[in-house]
Order: sequence, then structure tokens, then C-alpha cells
Amino acid sequence: MICEVLRTDIEANDDLRGKHVVWDAYWTQLLLGKYEEAVKQACTEGTPVPPPREVLPPWVLDFGERLAEGEIHSMGIIFNLDGVHWVATVVDFEAGEIFFADSMGRAVPSRLRRLFDWWLAPYVEEPLVISPLACTQQGPDDMFSCGICAPNAIAHHYLPALHPLIAPDAVHCARMDLLNRELTYVHKPIEPLMLPDFVDNDLGVKPKNSNEDISAEIVLEKPVKTSDSSPHHEPPSPTGPAKPKTLPKKRIRVKGTVKGSGDKSGGGLDWQTRLMLGKAADQLEFDSDAPPLAKRPRKRKSKKKSTAATAQNPTPSQRSFLPNPDDMISDATSPNDDSDDSDSSTGQPSATAKTGRPRKPLLDRLTRLLSPVDGRKRYACAGKNCRQTWSGRTLGRVLGHASRCQLLSSARRMEAHKASSDDAPSARFERAAVELGRRAEAGSVSGALMPNLARPSNTSTSTTTKTKQLKLDLILGETSRGWLKAQLDPIVLKLVCCGGISPQIVDSQWWKKMWEIANNKYLPVSRSTLEETQIPQEAEYVRRKQIERLRTQNNLTLTYDGGANRRHQSFYTVHVTTAAPDRRAFLVDVIAGSRVSHTADWLSRKIVKVIDLIGRGRFSAASSDSTGNTRLCRRRLCATIPTMFDIPDPVHHTNLPIKNICKLSFFKEVISVLRRTLQFFSKSDQASEELGDIRGRLEIPRGLEKIGKTRFAMIMRSAVAMRRCLPALRNGCSKGTIKIEETNECFISDSPSTLTFETQLNQLLSVGLPYTKTIVCLESLQCTLADVFLYWCGIGSNLKQVLGQKASGIPESVKAELRAIFNSRWKEMFEDGPTHAHLAAVYLDPAYVSSDIFKGAEHDTKRAVKSAAAALKPGAQIKHPHIFRRVGNYLAAVLGAEVEHGEDPLLRVPEKQKKSLKARFFNQFLAYAQNDYPFNAPRADDQSVLEWWLSVKKSAPSQADILATLAVKLYSIMPNSMPDECTASIFTRLNSPVRNQMSLQAMVSQAQIQQYYHFETSRATVPPSTAKKFYAKLNSKLREDTSLRKDTKVTNLQAKLPAIEPDDEDDDIDEPNGAPAWLDEDLPEAEHCGTALIFEIETYINLESAVLRDLLASDVPDQSGVSDAMGDSAGTLAAHREQDDSDDDDIADKGGPVQWTFDFDV
Repeated sequence: MICEVLRTDIEANDDLRGKHVVWDAYWTQLLLGKYEEAVKQACTEGTPVPPPREVLPPWVLDFGERLAEGEIHSMGIIFNLDGVHWVATVVDFEAGEIFFADSMGRAVPSRLRRLFDWWLAPYVEEPLVISPLACTQQGPDDMFSCGICAPNAIAHHYLPALHPLIAPDAVHCARMDLLNRELTYVHKPIEPLMLPDFVDNDLGVKPKNSNEDISAEIVLEKPVKTSDSSPHHEPPSPTGPAKPKTLPKKRIRVKGTVKGSGDKSGGGLDWQTRLMLGKAADQLEFDSDAPPLAKRPRKRKSKKKSTAATAQNPTPSQRSFLPNPDDMISDATSPNDDSDDSDSSTGQPSATAKTGRPRKPLLDRLTRLLSPVDGRKRYACAGKNCRQTWSGRTLGRVLGHASRCQLLSSARRMEAHKASSDDAPSARFERAAVELGRRAEAGSVSGALMPNLARPSNTSTSTTTKTKQLKLDLILGETSRGWLKAQLDPIVLKLVCCGGISPQIVDSQWWKKMWEIANNKYLPVSRSTLEETQIPQEAEYVRRKQIERLRTQNNLTLTYDGGANRRHQSFYTVHVTTAAPDRRAFLVDVIAGSRVSHTADWLSRKIVKVIDLIGRGRFSAASSDSTGNTRLCRRRLCATIPTMFDIPDPVHHTNLPIKNICKLSFFKEVISVLRRTLQFFSKSDQASEELGDIRGRLEIPRGLEKIGKTRFAMIMRSAVAMRRCLPALRNGCSKGTIKIEETNECFISDSPSTLTFETQLNQLLSVGLPYTKTIVCLESLQCTLADVFLYWCGIGSNLKQVLGQKASGIPESVKAELRAIFNSRWKEMFEDGPTHAHLAAVYLDPAYVSSDIFKGAEHDTKRAVKSAAAALKPGAQIKHPHIFRRVGNYLAAVLGAEVEHGEDPLLRVPEKQKKSLKARFFNQFLAYAQNDYPFNAPRADDQSVLEWWLSVKKSAPSQADILATLAVKLYSIMPNSMPDECTASIFTRLNSPVRNQMSLQAMVSQAQIQQYYHFETSRATVPPSTAKKFYAKLNSKLREDTSLRKDTKVTNLQAKLPAIEPDDEDDDIDEPNGAPAWLDEDLPEAEHCGTALIFEIETYINLESAVLRDLLASDVPDQSGVSDAMGDSAGTLAAHREQDDSDDDDIADKGGPVQWTFDFDV
């Protein structure tokens, strides 16, 4: 009955109807019984287990085929194990996973694992992955609740809002609620599950052969009295479901068999009819006179091209970068979008009372009156379906909620936001400062009262009228007290938020005593006022300041990422980063995601609202990790705003190859030794203390590092720390002062195990450190698109050098796997990715346009490209025509998007000037590729690429304006989503285990205040003015550990560091199967990338280049033999000349709209 209730709920949902199936114990016991009988018989006869088609009835096989074809997306299945325990599974073909839930916390039984592998083998290429299914866990004394927890897990998987997980301490209440629903349950007459009319003995089906005759008698015991006009079930009443007594029960008894057919399995029945007929369906085979229902069409996933096929044409042909119109976000309101432009009626009188305290109209608009409780009034938020209530309407509390409530209309939220920000402590201080400054100029207030006040030089009339009168007594003796409070309130608030201090400190008696002694004129606020009123108000004030500043900026970068706090309240952070060189990231909004499905459509609609607050034309890029919904959301955003670049986060992507490497069996042993050793020291205080003493004597600055889950490439960092501490470990283990369980023999001096472990450790680091160093570089706030491409080329150069050494000891088969991992991840990012912006940025760096990092294509070396003007006067040839074409095609598409949809006045030209603009771009790009004027201007060593392009645009606006505008845009955006990772770290510190009840709103407000007032630069950054960026120039601990020229002096503070660096809640936790948990996160579907004999990027990238080889070196490379790339151009620099572009302006507008393609005959 529970499954029947769930089926009804699924069929009542428009998004789930017909796509998902739920099996109860009858079907699963039949499936499991058939399989175990086949296994038993095969063991008895000594033969292999027969395939499912020889064992299972056709209707069961039909389910597998419909899953494989996509007609059914998933199946929820409940098993009863040995008649005593219930478990739940969901077979999801779209996700390629089998979700399993056991309320006792056990792993999936091997018998079920073998059953699924056998049953689904004909429909899948490889077994589906087992993943956990969210399920309530039974208590230690609860041995009988599995029967309700298992179906609840499946119900929560499909309908989380309608069926939340049962609380462990509320199982009995949930059982009673479910019983009550079963008693009042009525099967809704949903069309797909309707049975045909039995009165005419016509079941809506006909035999397989036309000459077959069905002889069957269907007797309805307790026949239903129905009218002729309504032979089916009555539809439910509009006011609610019908009562049970209005729908009499039926029992169908079938007599007879199908004549002329020997098949009695009932294979012709559709699954809905079989579901209703039960066991009697095996005796009949039906077919309808009406045509069968057509299967729902489904797009099959495109398979990746083989490595061999890709190697033949590694450089893709001309791509179209136009957005897909289907990805655009429509203006219609989404069904999952909770916010709308209307609110619930307040139900409060609009007339002003003649007596008592005056009413506040804003509170009447933001709240609605509820029924009194114990004689006390209660209010609720005016947002539809909002559950926030208050026992009293305190203005600060209501505004703190209403300014962020997504269920309120946008107009009401803006009202609450303005009122809250205007009353923030910092806003009150600003108004008090203006007021005191005005009074000081008038001579009514002594200047001694405001020693820190900078008097405004010009108090305009507009400023005075805009500033409200502060409700502080600024006259006579009260002036000093009011000014003191206006100054100290925001300082106390910033101290609490920026210092990560719990607001409870302001209720401490020592806090109050401190102010009594320091200045008894100041009365600090209470914890409730600070936490529920002032902090939300200050957060709204900060948000207003952020929006005001961002509305004056261009080339902004949008980033977003998801997460959840300790109360399991999900959210998505949204950051906006200003353009280079003065980049600064702002936490603009946090989208609450509780009780909603986090689809790409829902997320993109929420983010577009944030973008519209600032202006769509001010954004140039969107960046995020590449999970399913975030990647699709990014694509939808860029289709809706065509001037935005779709930039996958390179840091997350660079972390994936490290996981692929650690999955290789060749490195399994060394990783196991590393993990077991770290776990031993994390639990043994005596061994850790001894290791610390030895490190101090050997002058080893830092100790071991745990393998955590919140930092990128932590396995490689831990391996570096292990190699750093090897001398200390060998000293302690050889002398017997340290005895490491399980791995002690790997640290005995001069033993074979020690030498083997050190060799394997160096092998792991030799292939993993290039990726780790790249992650360190790309985490910088000053990173550019060109850096992403160059550092990945540096990875390939380093790997080729390592794998080319015979002394590395890495087998050829492993080398082939390592090359395939790099090739696969490279293509995902740069070849098959959504953009060529990275390559375009590198080519628009004058240091690399003629550099040897690019190879000349064979079919292009015989051809040279010259402009019409260059044909009259000899100029330099284009050194890399194939790169020139790829970048030109991409830049032409970018220019077209800017002309058609952008807001830049230079590029937003009338229709008749578009062809002229396109011709000017081609000429400028050709001049840049040939190193002609004005692009042959020298570049200073301390000048960044962005600064060089700005200077070129300023010096020759008519010859470089269009290309320079595109280059400035490419070098202004930030290509990573690290602001979201930094904010997640702030959330982790604020929402610590001792503050695990902090609400999402409180956490977000404090984080916004902390970020705004406590802005810090990244730890490992490259100055934006550096012309050539090398890893050796970074201020990074990892660089110091891998450098060969490091200083061996150790300070006393470093010597006292612990043997293993602590990392709260970031330990390498083992899963039940013994595998490290960090390896299972964010893994793509295909874990193994195959093998490869070459690096495919070598078709157009020169991995032997000294620039690429030294890019990730830990020591500063010797550049004496490396000539400057600006001097590597093919010909002599053309003389400075002024190019007349007047001919471009006379191009006639012929032949319809302009096609933004790179149509030069190169």
C-alpha cells in the first residue's frame, strides 16, 4: 500500500509522470527468486548462469529494454532480505548509478550486487556504479522501522518536498501519519493508469495474430453501480480528494486462456495493466484496437570520438561560437521559481488608529496577521508559502528576514532592503558625521567632540536633503554620548564579524564591565539586538555599497558555487569580481536552495536576477565548476547574454587529472603507505612529539600534512611533506624511537623497502607535481585566461620530459595511461570546451604571437598572409597561420556578439557601418599578426599585457581601437571561481561545530560584512605588472619544498611546529570498502581515460620550448639563452607609420546582414 501511495504521487507530478516506476516486494521477490533458482541450477549442472532472456518472463525483460531506450528514466525497487529486513534501491540509467539505502547503515549485499549485474548486463556496457541513497538511520534500540524507512528513502528521492526524510526520533509519528494517509487514500484516476471498460468485455487489446481468439470471462465481484454516461471512476472533487466510500473495491477474476497461442506469460500487456491485474496478468495477452502509445523520443548521449580518430585531426575545423537559442532563459516564470510579483494579503486594517502607537505601513506590507495564540498576536511573512513567524513585529527582525526572503515580491524585498540598509550602524554613523560636521561649521558644536571626524569640504544641498535627521540628541550634553554610540556601534559589529567572534560575547558580564571602566557613557547593545537587528542591517548596507560600486564597473566576472551549512540548509553563493588590474571579489548574494530542486533552469533564473541588479551589459564572463547543473546554468546564462564568456573553472578541472592518476594501480601501493603513515601520526601523540624533536635537530621546517577533502591536490601536498620529512622518519624508525604500525619497514635506513618507497614516492610526485603547481598558480586572483592555457602547456612539457627519461622507472603501459589522462583533460578544456578564449588570450600577448611555443602547421608553412596595404610595402609574414585562423574565427564571433548585443559605444554601430567595422577589425588583426604599426610598440618589463593594450589603444585609436577593445576584455575577466571557495572557507570557520545551530541568514550576513571590511589579497599571487609569469616567482610553501636552492636555516618557531599539521574536519576518512573518500568526489563518469602514444597537443604546441619547460620550475630559470619573443618575428619591424583607414569607411553595405565569420583566404 505504501508503494501504491508513492506511485500515485509520482503520476500526479507533471515532471515525473510516465518516467519513473516503483516496484514493491511482489515484483522484487519474483525477480530475486528467478535469479537464485537459475544460479542454483547452474551450480548443480556445472554450467554458466543463463542470461536473463532465458530465465525472466518477457514483461520483466521489457522493463530493462525501456530503461536502456530511455522511455523509463529510473526504477524505485524495495527488497525484503530473508523476510526480516527491508532495503531500498533506485536504478537510474540517466545517472548511470544504482542508489542503495539501508536504514541499518550496511553496505549493499553481494547478492543484490550480483543480481543487478546479471539482470542489467544486456543493457549496459559496464556495471552501474553503486551510490548511497539518502535514508533515515534506525536508532540502536530500533529493530523494526526498516519497513517505513526504506519506502521513505525512495519517496524522498523522487519528491523531496512532499516526502522529507523521517527524523530518527519521529519514526512513530511518521508511521501514524502514513497509516492515516492509507486510510484516507483514494487512487486518483490518472489517465495513464486507467483500466479500460470491463462491461463490454473489451480490455482494449487484441491478439498478436489477427486470427487469434480470446476466450475469457471477467467477473466483477461486488459490481460497481455506474451510470451509462460515466463508466469509469468519478473524477475527484475540486475541493479535495473523494472519500474512500465513494469508490467501491473491485476484484477481477479471469477465466479461460488465449486460444491459438502457447505463450501464457502475458508478454503483450503494458506494465500499467499488469500492475493492476497482478498475478492474473500471466493468463492473458491483450492488445488494443487503438494504435499503441508511441514511445517518448529521447536524445541519445553522444559518444566521445576515439583517440585514433581524434589524432588524425587534432586541430578542429572552424567552429561556430554562436549561442544556442534553446539555451536562452525565457522570461516566463519557472514552475520551480518560488518568487513572484504578488504577496499574500496582510489582512490588517489600512486605516490609521486614532490612539496608541502609530502604525508602520512598511510592517503592514511585509507581514500578515495570524490567529492569536494564548491571547497573543502572531505575525507571519507576507511572502506566499513563507513559514517565518514572529510573536511580535520588531522592525529590525522583520526587515532582516524580508530583505532576503525569496518568497516576497521583488518590490517588497527592495523596500525592506532600503529600510534595513538606511538604519545600519555604518549608515547612522555617516549621517551623524554629516550632521556634526554641519553643526561644527556653524559653531554650535565644539570640534573637540569629534577629533576623528573629517569635516566635509562641500556640504551640498543634495547631500543635506538626502541625509535624514539622525534620531540622536545632538544638542548640549547629549551630543557627546550620541556621537560616541554612533562611532562605537559599527566598530563593535565589525570586531565581531571580521574576527569571527560569536555575538554571545556582548552579553558577557566581562564585556559590560570593560565598557563601564573604559567609558561609562557608552551602553553596548545586547546579543539579540546585535545578532537579529544590527548585523542583518549592516549586511544590507554592505550589499547596497557593493551594488553601487559594481554599477560603475565594466568587464565584470560572475562566479557561483553550491554548498550547505551544518543545519543542511543548501545555498548557492554568487560573487562578482571587478576587472583587472584592481580585481576585487564581492559576495553579492547567496541563493537559498532548501525545499527546491536545484535544476539549471531554477539556478539560472535566480542568477539572472542578480545580474539585472547591476546591469547585463557590465558582465563579460561567467565561471563555475563543471557539475551537471552549474555547467548547464553557465551555458544558459551565456546564451541569454551573448556578450558573456563561458569559462569553466580551471582549478577544479586541473584537480581531475590528479584523481585519475591516483586511481592507477601503479600508484596504489605508495598511496596506501602514505595514508597509513599519516593516520598513525594523527592518532599517536608520542610519535608525533618524537618526530617534532627530530625535525628540530635536522632543521626540517614543517611536518607532515594530512590528506584532506577541502583543498585541491592535497594528496600531492601530503606526498611532498612526506618526502620532506623522510630523513626525520628514517632517523626515528632506525633508532627505534618511532615505531609506525604497518609501514615501519618503509622507513628503516638502507632497507629495500625504504628505497622502494622513496622511488615510488618520487615517481608519483614527478607526474603529479606539474598539476599541483598549476593549481597553485591558477588559484590567484590576478590569473588571466592566457595563464590557464600556458600553464597547461607547461604541464605537457614537464610530463613529456619526465616520461621521456628511461631512468624514471615508470613502465611504458603506465606512461601511455598518463599521456591519455592529459590528452583527455586537455580536450575537455581547450578543444571541446565552450570557448577558445584561452588560446585567443595567449595569441594576443605580444610576447607569444611569434614565439616558439607554437608549431607551424605543415600545410601552412608554404603560405604567407599579407594585407592589402602590406602588398604595397613589404612586411613581416605571419609565423603561425593556423593559430591566426583559429583565433581570428573566435574573435570575429566575439566581435559579432558585441556589435549585435553589447553596449560598448565603439562597437555598437548602425547597420550600415557594420561591414566597415568588420573590415577594420580584419586589418588590425592582420597588422598585429605581422607585427606592424602600432602593434610593434615596445613593452616594458614591468608592464602587463592589459596595460600594453591600453597604451596601444591610446596611442593609435584609429589603427588599434577594435582589436584593443577585444583584448582588454579578454585580459580583464577572471578565469576561475576561487572567490566562492574562499567564501566557503569563511562559512566553515563561522559555522564551526560549536556554532552548528547558526542559521543560513546569520552566516551569510557575517560573511558579507567580513569580506567587505577585511579584504585580503591571495597568499600566492603573481603581481599583475609581471610580463612573464613563472612558478618560481610565487611566494608559496609548495615552491619552497620543491626548490633545489632553498635556505636550510630554520627559525625557532618553525622547529616547534607540530609533527603533523592539524586540519580540522579535513581528515582522510575511510569508506566502508577501504577506499579513500577524497577519491570519490567529483569524479567523471569515465574514470579510465585509455592509453595514448603521444601528446596530441604537439600538433600545434611545441612542448620542447624553453618557455614552457621553465614555466613550472621551482627555481628561477636561466634565461640568458632565451631571446625575447618580441625579437623572434620573421622579418624586420615595419617603420612607424600612420595607416589611413578612410577606405574602410567607404565600404558599401551590400547583400543583407553581416556574417561575423573569419572569411579571410589564409
